[in-house]
Amino acid sequence: MRSYEFITEGRLGDISTPDFKIFVSSHLIDQVVKRGLPILGPDKVIRKLQTIKDKISQLDDGQKFWVYDASIDMSLGMRKMNDANLILATAVS
Repeated sequence: MRSYEFITEGRLGDISTPDFKIFVSSHLIDQVVKRGLPILGPDKVIRKLQTIKDKISQLDDGQKFWVYDASIDMSLGMRKMNDANLILATAVS
């Protein structure tokens, strides 16, 4: 599910990639709108997870981390829950 799909449908959902299942926090949407960030920005940053999956696998359960995309100047704050489950919590520019 792409970011714009769960925003326009008025509900939050999960995003599944080949390596991760991402649980989307309502706080993410609030912050994207409040900060005037590009609505498809989170989707683009999430694609970067594939390039750092080895680093994410080394994190402890519960550890917070940031994923950044320089082309849109956006970072997503996440927390590793276990194995391949992540919580997507916030976005900043």
